Amino acid sequence: MKPRRAAIWTYALLTNAFIAATANAQFVTVDLATLRNVGPPGINPTTHPTGPQEYGCVPFAMPASAATDQLYMWWAGVGPGPNPVTLSIPLSLAGVDKVYTIMNTAWGSATPNLLFIDFIGSGGAMQTFELRGNRDIRDHHTNFFTNAINNTTTVNAWENGLGQRLDRQAFDLSADFLDETLVTIRIRDFGGTNFSRAFIVAVTAELGQPTTPGDMNCDGFITVGDIGGFVLALTDLCAYFDQFPNCEDGNADVNGDGFVSVGDIGAFVALLTSL
Repeated sequence: MKPRRAAIWTYALLTNAFIAATANAQFVTVDLATLRNVGPPGINPTTHPTGPQEYGCVPFAMPASAATDQLYMWWAGVGPGPNPVTLSIPLSLAGVDKVYTIMNTAWGSATPNLLFIDFIGSGGAMQTFELRGNRDIRDHHTNFFTNAINNTTTVNAWENGLGQRLDRQAFDLSADFLDETLVTIRIRDFGGTNFSRAFIVAVTAELGQPTTPGDMNCDGFITVGDIGGFVLALTDLCAYFDQFPNCEDGNADVNGDGFVSVGDIGAFVALLTSL
């Protein structure tokens, strides 16, 4: 058991950490070029990012027109058929534990049950998330229909300073997907003209790795030597992966709630002082 003073000092050090989004060093970008149905954006199209991009240490492939090199996307506003307008993204990725998207809406609405994303596995695993306006998704254009996001599972990825933005969503999949192949991501939009109507620009899957809560330097032990890595995982995820490229930042999820956040500090301190 470590001295009480050490525990107090450790907690004081860690409370300076701020929330960081979860990620992982092993990513697979998904090519959406063949699924795009609209583009480029109608306002300030040349300012939007294309090609390889990175947001919060997560890489994305942003499809572009070969003719204009401007951003293209799939948009539910021109999707076929009656509601729900559906996009199915075919995949064949084993052991996925998180998926990241770049998504916004054309108009936005805070009405519930307008937009869903489904993840479907090869062995029967299925998980559905609602994307609610003013929480998980918002307008592409600032200061119009919906402008709030939760800043945890959805964070801002890009802004051009001219009134347009793109946001990044993170979806933590259940453990069932670690033993299956992710075969389909499906978007279902129940909106209409002037409300909701999502568009998706990019998808990246994160492959899962075994986690050992608290072992931030991946040396097989949990000691004070893990404090620096824990702080980095909370405050600067890119720096964490630079220093520990073969580690899983999910080791910082010591309280087991599925997120790496300041909420893990107390559990991490308790773990250190119990050894």
